[in-house]
Amino acid sequence: MSRQNATTDLWNSLSPDLIGIQIEGEIVFINIAGANLLGAATPEQIVGKPIMDFVHPDCRGMFAERVQRTTKEEIEVALGKEKWIRLDGTIINVEVAAMPITYQDKLAVQFIARRITGASK
Repeated sequence: MSRQNATTDLWNSLSPDLIGIQIEGEIVFINIAGANLLGAATPEQIVGKPIMDFVHPDCRGMFAERVQRTTKEEIEVALGKEKWIRLDGTIINVEVAAMPITYQDKLAVQFIARRITGASK
């Protein structure tokens, strides 16, 4: 088993939180819990989509600033509260943290999110 497959298996089996990786705004990895949080049955329904598709318009400016800090300054970004949008359009409140990583030989952002309250419209 490759190291990347072992890591993916770990993220899928042990974390109840969303774990994802985005490169230049595109989601290139999301674990099963993350796919479920965003309303998908499988990660394949999310991978390849722009991360901004899931960030509520009220939070996109703040989100973009946090991503820029992560990639340009290569620093971790502590938990912050945001509103995200599930595939069915339901708005959820989440806490998100991010850090820069190298993924598939590219600068990427690994992010972790967890739902903090019920749904709203």
